Amino acid sequence: MDVGYEGGQSPYLIPFVLRSQSARNFGNIRKTGIRLKGDYKYIDYDIGGYSSDTYYSEFFPGVETDLWVNFKPLANLDEKYGKLDISGGYQAGVRNSHNFDVESINLRYNYKKFRLSSEFQNAHGSNGASGITEKNRYGYNITLAYRLTKKLEMLARFDDFDNDKNIKNNNSREYTLGINYFILGQTLRIMANYIYCQNEASPDSHKIILATQVLL
Repeated sequence: MDVGYEGGQSPYLIPFVLRSQSARNFGNIRKTGIRLKGDYKYIDYDIGGYSSDTYYSEFFPGVETDLWVNFKPLANLDEKYGKLDISGGYQAGVRNSHNFDVESINLRYNYKKFRLSSEFQNAHGSNGASGITEKNRYGYNITLAYRLTKKLEMLARFDDFDNDKNIKNNNSREYTLGINYFILGQTLRIMANYIYCQNEASPDSHKIILATQVLL
């Protein structure tokens, strides 16, 4: 389990080719542990205790606890007003004497062909895909998506990340435009992303990423 919505999602379900910057840094990792999940009409929860090892690189360097709670206030009115999910998560632990904790808030809203997702994450040290660190960092992003047809979806995302809050003018911002073409739903999908990377501490850059998703 990873704290944060996108950081814990399967790579086959994320809307863009790349995860958000905070998800790439704080989440998207494998851990060994025990978790308890519940799924009810108005609330979901996911609680776990894990080794703070990542990618099976060490044997139990410390303990980590993760909590994720999702509220569904429109669960009884989804068909009329759309689906609304408001989630919050907390991750804390220690790895080789390095302490870390990450807080996350996520909001998702789906109404007919329209989707919105927004997430904010704040870290006092983290133990994610970018490695163990005690840096104070944060990131937030917002994604808008519209299904033009059953097979074609257009997306746009703004993504801001501060890699070290103790250093000024250090943010990196990504502006992403995307197209998803679902040939057979998530089983066969073609993706195209354009990313404008605006960096306060380094030159700006542009990326064009094309990908094909095939599930066998």
